[in-house]
Amino acid sequence: MKTPILFFFMCMLIGAVSSSAIVKSPTDTTGTIGGTAKFVCEVNYEGGVPLLNWLFEKIIIYSYMDYTVTYPLGTNKYVVSDSHTKFTLEVRNLNFSDGGNYICEVTGQKKSAALIVLGWPILTQEPTNLMEGKNATFICEARFGGPSIDTIVSDHQPQMKLVLDDVYYQAKSKNSSKEFTIRKIYEIPMDDTMDTKHLNCEFGTAKSKENLISSTLVNVLYSVRNITYSPQQDKYEFGSNITCSAKGNPMPLYEWRNPEIVTKGQLLHIADDMKGKNSWTCTARNYFGDKMYADEITADFEAASNIAGNQPEDNYSVCNITYSPEEKKYEFGQKINCSAKGIPIPLFEWRNNAKPEMVIKGQILHITDDMEGKNSWTCTARNSVGGQMYEDDITARFEAASNINELNQQEKTPLWMIIFLIAAGCIAAGSLVYIALQKHRNYRKKEKNATAADYRFIISNTPDYLP
Repeated sequence: MKTPILFFFMCMLIGAVSSSAIVKSPTDTTGTIGGTAKFVCEVNYEGGVPLLNWLFEKIIIYSYMDYTVTYPLGTNKYVVSDSHTKFTLEVRNLNFSDGGNYICEVTGQKKSAALIVLGWPILTQEPTNLMEGKNATFICEARFGGPSIDTIVSDHQPQMKLVLDDVYYQAKSKNSSKEFTIRKIYEIPMDDTMDTKHLNCEFGTAKSKENLISSTLVNVLYSVRNITYSPQQDKYEFGSNITCSAKGNPMPLYEWRNPEIVTKGQLLHIADDMKGKNSWTCTARNYFGDKMYADEITADFEAASNIAGNQPEDNYSVCNITYSPEEKKYEFGQKINCSAKGIPIPLFEWRNNAKPEMVIKGQILHITDDMEGKNSWTCTARNSVGGQMYEDDITARFEAASNINELNQQEKTPLWMIIFLIAAGCIAAGSLVYIALQKHRNYRKKEKNATAADYRFIISNTPDYLP
């Protein structure tokens, strides 16, 4: 008896959904490792319930029979929701193995869409020390998950490119010997204009909202050049200074030489014993690749106590100390420059507050990879006026890392926290509205009761002779 009844109900169910059809197919999409991907399948049907399945390749992950996700068991990897005619499949916590074809099946009709899961690229360089005039090899490599490359539509084909200041470099060769790996090799000639700039390996697709980026700070060694001095004048007053500067990596070392006198550093201080005509040569040197490089410039001038009636500026103690650039985060290879006012010109030193024995002489603090993490350094400037020593200092607190983008990524507010705060705000607003409505209802109720009581009082106290 049970079998005919069951057969009857099955026939009714099949008849109710026999007109179901897919009117909007799921579309190809791209996701990233750890993210979420969505597919939407829109169905047109009359009455009943559509016999809808979601499949990953040939595996059923959602079945209309019990309206639950059936694979993998005991996890929330897949979540299915529906809004009348729209059925949405969410694939969470993406791995490379989640890449492939997802199929919406309705009463025998199948429509599929591809999911491409992108991994973060890795950028490496050879050699470690980059030198001007020589080629450097940069290797950009990234993994992805998905169907076979030749079956992926062009908009979702994984793409890789190397970018430096909006200049795109072409790969010398590419190697895709691994089924789900893209590896490109770039040969780039180095020059001084590339020094301290970011080189980015970008990985994504034409449809990606944002490319995944691996970045490195280019550090190109090049010989000292473009030496100059300032201010360039024919005459200088006692107490003024001439500053020598040049380009070069590593940073040049300077000296001023008057045949018999040598002054180390960038500054030449015009003293009263230099009265009359002078000829000083500034030499800047740097060293790398087992070779010394030098550049020089000569300043011919006259020194006097008074030029055009102007009196030399009096000596004053060090003040207005500062450093630049003032940032909370620095990348390896960046430099912090400490400066202050004072006559005579101050002498500088940087001291690590966590390790007071670590002292760096000079104005420049070079950010190196052994400074990774949080740092606190104090720059102190000193000069002597009237036989007394004066000093001023300033502290720089910052984080050092190989990639600032990674630090920014870590500081982003989690999505769950944003949702929580919005929900809490809505609940609080709703509670205030509810309390206000309750107070208003109670007030109206009291007002109504008070009016009725006054009416009864008037009736009971009306004299009998009144109509």
